[in-house]
Amino acid sequence: MRRIRWYGRINSRSDDGGNMAENESRAIDVTPTWSDIVGTMLILYRDVESATARDSIVQEFRRMAKAADAYNASATGEK
Repeated sequence: MRRIRWYGRINSRSDDGGNMAENESRAIDVTPTWSDIVGTMLILYRDVESATARDSIVQEFRRMAKAADAYNASATGEK
């Protein structure tokens, strides 16, 4: 999954009470988590007609599975 960043202007009154310049920009990471996106990906896989789109979805699931396997192996001390 690609990281997504939004760049935009925010109001001069910041939510955290800090003072910000009138035209100050701040990057906000809006990358969805796997927990957020997995349901949508399953629906798309089921309903999409494009083989390319299906292949992309399968590739993302395989990439995530490898990451989960690596995490589990490191947590248990396996290689």
